[in-house]
Amino acid sequence: MARGKQASRSSIAARNKRNLRKLSASASKDGQQRSEEVVRAAIEHHWNSFCPTLQNFITLDPQNVTTQALIQFWSRPDNSPYAAMNIGPGTSHMLAYEYLNLGETHIAHALIRCGAFLNQLTKGTVTMTEMAAMSNEDLADAKKLPIYMYAVKACTDGKEMNYLRKALPLKYMKALGFEASSSNVPSMKYVDSVANDWGGASSKKHRSNQDEDTTKIKAILSNKDDMVDIEKAISVSAILKTLFNDYA
Repeated sequence: MARGKQASRSSIAARNKRNLRKLSASASKDGQQRSEEVVRAAIEHHWNSFCPTLQNFITLDPQNVTTQALIQFWSRPDNSPYAAMNIGPGTSHMLAYEYLNLGETHIAHALIRCGAFLNQLTKGTVTMTEMAAMSNEDLADAKKLPIYMYAVKACTDGKEMNYLRKALPLKYMKALGFEASSSNVPSMKYVDSVANDWGGASSKKHRSNQDEDTTKIKAILSNKDDMVDIEKAISVSAILKTLFNDYA
């Protein structure tokens, strides 16, 4: 049985790699919007990469993909092995992004909730069994299910795209051609500065650069335990240690 599960996971991982290559090839290199045909093809690839029963569950009645419905769905014996797979949240969020591109917001929101729910299971402290025993009030408590409720609030507030740009795996962001700054990754100028610091560049040189260059960048530090983002402004010539000292 263990060997069968391992083979199943390897097969899904292999399909994901193929799908990502196709997605990367289909992404517009000049930043223009992709055609609906390309988006639909990407959606099909992602559905085929994960739990085979998920598509009907999400798309037939997306507004009823509630917390309770997610608990019931992922608790089923046929579905529960997929809930523990690392690819689940990324696949769900990638699908949500594609459906948003098509204007199918209800399905996108259902997929965001699904991806966040899987993240809550794998990264949170509450088990599926414990969730099933919780009251509706507790299931809506951001302190008990912070990862999941953060996503729910993002959808309610109309900030689903901002949420997805944080939630999507970096490899998907690159495949879609997002700039680093739009996915909360520091700019290359800052990365070069950090590299120089770790490479042994003198503090005197950093001070000189800081005097000459008043350009600042914004870095967003995210704590995934409580899903709180902190924005810091820092000179492009400042060293990494300065940023983390300010954060602490």
